Amino acid sequence: ANAEVEITDEKLQSYYDLNASVYRVPDQVSVRYVSFPAANYFDKVPEIDEDAARIRYDDNPSAYTEVVDGVRTNQTFEAALPAIKATLRNEAALGLAAEAADSFAEAFYNDRRDAAREAELLTPGFFESVAAEQGLAVKTTGLFSAGTPVVGIESAASREFSESAFDLDASASYHYYSLPIEGKATVYVLAFNEAVPAHDPGLEAVKAAVTRAYTDDQRARLFADAVREKYDAFTAAIEKEGADFEACATEAGFTVGTNMVLSAFDANRVLPGNLRDWLSILPRLDVDENSIPVFNDNGAAFVHVLGRADGDATLRENVAQQLSERMRESMAGTLSEDWLEANYAAMNPDVPSLEFELEEAVE
Repeated sequence: ANAEVEITDEKLQSYYDLNASVYRVPDQVSVRYVSFPAANYFDKVPEIDEDAARIRYDDNPSAYTEVVDGVRTNQTFEAALPAIKATLRNEAALGLAAEAADSFAEAFYNDRRDAAREAELLTPGFFESVAAEQGLAVKTTGLFSAGTPVVGIESAASREFSESAFDLDASASYHYYSLPIEGKATVYVLAFNEAVPAHDPGLEAVKAAVTRAYTDDQRARLFADAVREKYDAFTAAIEKEGADFEACATEAGFTVGTNMVLSAFDANRVLPGNLRDWLSILPRLDVDENSIPVFNDNGAAFVHVLGRADGDATLRENVAQQLSERMRESMAGTLSEDWLEANYAAMNPDVPSLEFELEEAVE
């Protein structure tokens, strides 16, 4: 893992150029906004009467359930009443918050055809001054890209918040401010702040990240080369008459694991590497054959098959029935029908694992 990797500015620049799309910064925006939390209006909501709660309950009684003796059942109206009242209270408070947001937003949409008014609406600080007159605080987001959660914004409103933010620009007042955006607990009104178009940041701006990625990439290459060199030496030795598997593996510098019985579908539970690799390899190995090395982030392994036995035909049918068509299609797209048959039959090679860590293979 600590193999020496030569790092120069020229090599980093070349790596950056080859992977420029990875480091490209997408379009980003930042907005100013005023929030209207429903919680600020709870004290203005009248007491929720039971008649209103009863109507809500009767409309959808299955929305209020509880588990009794391990069985989920509908709550009685009396049991559901506190939750219904809380929901109605929040909805009423959110409605008041929306009204306040509408009133605030009106200041940015009145008389926009007047040239002087248009200029005022685009004056720096106007959004803040209107908010201050109403005792409202203005917050500013950091830069964010489309489709990413916006820090500090309610998750239920985040998508619409982001879309509205990217619709804003500084060209005219009707693009400079948003209409109110309503979530489940908060309403927001936005104003344009900053827009940064997509761009390549250049090596210097992301040099630390490029250095880490380049170093990891080179170490992985060195590791793979070392593994394959040892594997080639092992296969050459094991092919000699009378060669002992464990002796050849140990001499090549590998750590020999204990025998285990497994099906192809269980392979990644006990062997390094991803399941798809093992699924495509194990069913095709005969007794006394070796697999190719399979790599993962922590090392690599290959296996030598000592023996194998057919699985139960009934199990094959059960597995086949449980696999959805979509899963079958996905598997068949990567692996052959031969693998599907082998997996259904739960082939069970008796497999000793050969594992070696990154440090052992590279140092």
